[in-house]
Amino acid sequence: MEGILNKVFATLNQQTLQTLNGQIAVEGRSAADVAQAYLKSKNLIK
Repeated sequence: MEGILNKVFATLNQQTLQTLNGQIAVEGRSAADVAQAYLKSKNLIK
């Protein structure tokens, strides 16, 4: 589990987090949808 989380956290920076939060807060997307799309874009999930 630690290895998986390290891969995810390695891709996150302040700008990325702000973008993801904006998709939830401003665009009204669900957190689950935003997270899934992000993880897929980084090839961390299928």
